[in-house]
Amino acid sequence: MNDDGNTTQDPAAPDKAWSPRQQAARARILAAARGLYFRDGFEKVTSDAVVAEAAVSKATLYKHFPSMNALFRAVVSAEVDRFGYDPQLSFGDVESFATALSNYATNLLSFLNSMDAVSLSRLMLEEARHQPDATATYFDTAYGQTLQQLATLFEGAAERGFIVLHRPASETAEAFLGALEGFGLLRAQLGIAKTPYPHPHDTARSTVDDFLRAHAPEGGSAS
Repeated sequence: MNDDGNTTQDPAAPDKAWSPRQQAARARILAAARGLYFRDGFEKVTSDAVVAEAAVSKATLYKHFPSMNALFRAVVSAEVDRFGYDPQLSFGDVESFATALSNYATNLLSFLNSMDAVSLSRLMLEEARHQPDATATYFDTAYGQTLQQLATLFEGAAERGFIVLHRPASETAEAFLGALEGFGLLRAQLGIAKTPYPHPHDTARSTVDDFLRAHAPEGGSAS
């Protein structure tokens, strides 16, 4: 065992196999790397900088993360997991469906308003060429999960007759997400705007209203 509390162990072993001291060391590494990546970008962050910031040895760093690429992917995965809002999937009428969709959209925009979300998305754009695996993980986890949740929400509403889907639920979800986010996040990524969505609730509500009108059952209204 070294001074950071590590024993010889498979770096891919699950957290439950690590001692509290090992878990604390891993958490310090992730926090240190996160701060350095957000401040300096991937290319400028060295293993020396990470271990100095985390107050661990290089042996500890590489027992938890076998490469700097693996560390970067772990930081990205931890960040996208921060948005853990699951939409309400049970609703008895169109009004409760509209409320569930509006709440989900508002929470998503509020999450994207955080400086951490903006910094991560900007970092992903900067590193896309050099870190294709990490950026793919970011896209699949962040956008893939959101699209799947929306598609499930829309399928449930269509089955109950609250809306009509004119194309597959997955495509409908992507169109809705595009309308919801617009260019707000891009403006923040480019430094044109400080906050992507100054009024997340209003933006979400208007997007949902437009969606419901466009997908209302024939001869009726979805709102």
